[in-house]
Amino acid sequence: RAGIGIYIDEHFKSKGYATKALQIISLYCKNVLFLHQLFCEISSHNLASLSLFKNSGFSEIGIKKEWLRTPAGYVDVHSLQLVL
Repeated sequence: RAGIGIYIDEHFKSKGYATKALQIISLYCKNVLFLHQLFCEISSHNLASLSLFKNSGFSEIGIKKEWLRTPAGYVDVHSLQLVL
């Protein structure tokens, strides 16, 4: 298994690059690296990333309550995984 994260610069958001990148990375991990799973952890306030990963086939497997400290207080972290 491997952990995965995506960063897209503001100028390139909402153009489908992150979705395509996840598709390509998933295929590479399965067919070249012979991995069985990918996982990620996303803070609850990052709704765009949660939507991206869920729409890309990742399933939520748990929530770490009040896991991250932010200037506004503590936020939850969602754990997601994709079985390849």
